[in-house]
Amino acid sequence: MAVDGTGNVYIADRGNDRIRRVDTAGTITTIAGGQYEYSPRGVAVDSAGNLYFTNAGLGNHYVRRVDASGTITKIAGVGGYGYSGDGGPAFRARLRSPSGVAVDAAGNLYIADTGNNCIRRITSGRITTIAGTGIRGSGGDGGLAVRANLDHPLGVAVDAAGNLYIADTGNHRIRQVDTSGTITTIAGTGFRGSGADGSQAVRSQLDSPSSVAVDSAGNLYIADTGNHRIRVLRRSSSPGTRLFVPVILTASGRNNSFFTSELALTNRGKQTATLRYTYTAAAGGGRGRATETLAPGRQKIVPNAIEYLRTRGIPIPASGNRIGTLRVEASSSDVGVTVRTTTRVADGRAGLAYPGIAVADGFTEAVYLCGLRQNTQDRSNVAFQNMGTSQEGNITLRTTVYSGDPFANPRSRVLPDVTLAPGGFHQYSGLLATAGIDQGYVRVERVSGGAPFYAYGVINDQANSDGSFVFPVTRSSLAGVRGLTLPVIIEHPNFSSELILTNLGSNKVINFDFVADAITEEDRTVEFFEILPNGGQKIIPEIVKNLRRRGVAGIGPAGRTLAGALFAEGNDLTGVVIGARTGSAGGGGQYSVFYNAVPYGAAFSETAWVNALQQNRENRSNLALVNTGEVNGSDSVFRLEIYDGRTGRRVNTVTGIRVPARGWHQINGILGSYAPGTTQGYVRVRKTAGNNPFLAYGVVNDGGAPGQRSGDGAYVPAQQ
Repeated sequence: MAVDGTGNVYIADRGNDRIRRVDTAGTITTIAGGQYEYSPRGVAVDSAGNLYFTNAGLGNHYVRRVDASGTITKIAGVGGYGYSGDGGPAFRARLRSPSGVAVDAAGNLYIADTGNNCIRRITSGRITTIAGTGIRGSGGDGGLAVRANLDHPLGVAVDAAGNLYIADTGNHRIRQVDTSGTITTIAGTGFRGSGADGSQAVRSQLDSPSSVAVDSAGNLYIADTGNHRIRVLRRSSSPGTRLFVPVILTASGRNNSFFTSELALTNRGKQTATLRYTYTAAAGGGRGRATETLAPGRQKIVPNAIEYLRTRGIPIPASGNRIGTLRVEASSSDVGVTVRTTTRVADGRAGLAYPGIAVADGFTEAVYLCGLRQNTQDRSNVAFQNMGTSQEGNITLRTTVYSGDPFANPRSRVLPDVTLAPGGFHQYSGLLATAGIDQGYVRVERVSGGAPFYAYGVINDQANSDGSFVFPVTRSSLAGVRGLTLPVIIEHPNFSSELILTNLGSNKVINFDFVADAITEEDRTVEFFEILPNGGQKIIPEIVKNLRRRGVAGIGPAGRTLAGALFAEGNDLTGVVIGARTGSAGGGGQYSVFYNAVPYGAAFSETAWVNALQQNRENRSNLALVNTGEVNGSDSVFRLEIYDGRTGRRVNTVTGIRVPARGWHQINGILGSYAPGTTQGYVRVRKTAGNNPFLAYGVVNDGGAPGQRSGDGAYVPAQQ
């Protein structure tokens, strides 16, 4: 369908082999067709009133034009299908099942040449391919569109600035080709699904999108065909981003601990970014705003976020416990924020890390925090925040605590509702103890108000005060899941992994594959399964040792290092949450990191960034990659671009890092190994070959080298 400048609507009436017009009075007329050969598919109209449509019926692979006088002309295609003619007259070219068509302000015509897996453009009567290699595939994001692969694209649209949008139907994505010819994915993960509305577009699943349209404001409308929806991707009038940091603090804790928040600000873009801060106090008082700039390519790491905001003029008291939330509005979408909150311990520092969350990714549906526990070794806190603005107003949140053992201790408790003003923060400390539950999970839901919210958990070691950050999950993100990838489980003389399984759905049998180079089976894989009842949660300490005790073949004797990814599969894993807590003994307790498994379809497809890495006397950083193997058995090949955060310059490019399907690969001390002299920086991870999605993450360790200081790690997830 297309609309001209006077409001007439043009319809490709494919079943009747006609192009029909509905004028502004509502009268419908046929302006072309009635012959079986037409079989119209796409239609577009230019500023002069010329109408263009595609057809692909019985050897008639054409693009035709109906001019203002009603004359029909074939302007592209020779009739028979094929792929030829680039650089020459369009009427001599061969097409294969052309579908969508669009016209830009200059009169250039864009054709979704569906059967040839490419997009072609006609300029002054001559045709060229501008996107797609002609080979069906999904790769190429971040590079030239003519070198990228498409999979049966059905729809095209062009905005006022000349950016091209493609409904890459077989890849379940919407892709953009900017005016420089660079292609990127702007919606869809590359896997069929029905992701929830309100999430970041590149993290939301689509199902065979067939058409796309753009309005004068740049908003994109998507025919999400397989999901029977029309969806809109709203483009901000500003090219920037709004990020929300759920907590920063300078405050004392138990066991003589004293926590401070380190703030890392990363500008990966090519332009200076303006940063606008809004601090809202939860304890200690103070509230205000400040502004600064961050040069292109630079990363600033501030040791104490509260004190830094005071130097920027925000009126926060100079002493006492100070806790609050931070909103960062950046003029560039290439800005990232990472926080590491730690306390001094006997042998160094210990704590956790978490990223600033895009406000667009804030929650409106209920979230779950899993793997929580209360015992002599650990206790668990839960915190939640109002991510909204003063215009969006207050919200009220409700917390329900569930026992992880629905048989022996079938308890749940609804806590009193909490109302939060914009930027507000509330924390429950040791909330499982108040419910008489030793291990379980928590549901946080919004019961009134319209602003988005965030929630997280922290598992605290009772002895050394180390914390493990527990990320929230939603039911919609787990709907229809057929598999999940847990980045790594480990057995090492100094480290071990605990496996956490939570079932928010019906009874489940979960099949696992643990893949590691040191496994003695031929395919480096051991298999096991777990049975999980509805509402149940299992916490399995030292999972590798547990498998050895169960006699699982391939684990081998103790004393070796086994490290690799864990894959969960089943007929329906809807509602299954999987996590791990990996750590080492220290400070009288355990120094640990927590991370969740990623559902199939939600991993990275081409590019990811890992920010806030450090290498100095107090810190070192590792970087890890996982080939999820969820598509096929192909290896993935990666290129790492390492940037010095102090100068903004790319200091090294590491190529040819090959990770087999279902493989895990870690680079220890990445800055020290590949960028000597770089004390802090960030890495762009680009997949250059392979068909599988991937995971990437960093770990910032306390201690400039292994064996130094506490060795505690802070998990830093990669970002799009």
